[in-house]
Amino acid sequence: MEGRYPSALYWALNELTDMSRADEFNKWYHRIHIPDCTHNGVYSYANRFINPDAGEGEGYSLVTYEIHKNMDLFEAWEAMGKSPRADQPGHQFEARRSLGTGVYKKLGGEYRGRYNRPVRGVFAVVANCVPGREEEFNAWYEDIHIPDILETNMFHTAYRYECIDVSRLRGAEGGKYLAIYETELNAAKASEAMAPFRVKWQEAGRLSDTIQGVRRFTGQRVWPAD
Repeated sequence: MEGRYPSALYWALNELTDMSRADEFNKWYHRIHIPDCTHNGVYSYANRFINPDAGEGEGYSLVTYEIHKNMDLFEAWEAMGKSPRADQPGHQFEARRSLGTGVYKKLGGEYRGRYNRPVRGVFAVVANCVPGREEEFNAWYEDIHIPDILETNMFHTAYRYECIDVSRLRGAEGGKYLAIYETELNAAKASEAMAPFRVKWQEAGRLSDTIQGVRRFTGQRVWPAD
């Protein structure tokens, strides 16, 4: 999101059931699907990342669409599926399988380790919290965990979002909380470089047992292109 902190966003994680069609899928996504999803002016600033080495269930493609309007977020959810061209030939891709979708509202503040850095990759975490420990979970995430990650210099900007009531989002899949970390580096290598830091955080008691992981994604930006 390149330092923008939209009030809400739509998040979608997909995998391909036929990886031999990856090039075809990417062209379809950029030339047909993104224009379909942004046609009504509700969503803007589509950001898309891919992980060509993803295994089954890990997610090949992550896309976020930013919401900068002051509007009912359930209406924003419904708007995503109302493209007038959605039922036309070529506007669906049969080898795409959803691993999670949802509309998320901004949570917490703005977190930056370094300013004016390019965004070439992301690390995204979808998670739930142990019931009844939300206050502890959010305090740990914002006061300890995000600062720890940014201090490694592997990622320079972080965002936190909370899903609107999933029970009202027909077809939605995913966890309640979404965190996104941006990097100017190769995202996979940056994520791997975090391993020794996690050991130190564990030894220092700076990790938390309140988090319940749902999905993780690491990928490089393909839209918008540099």
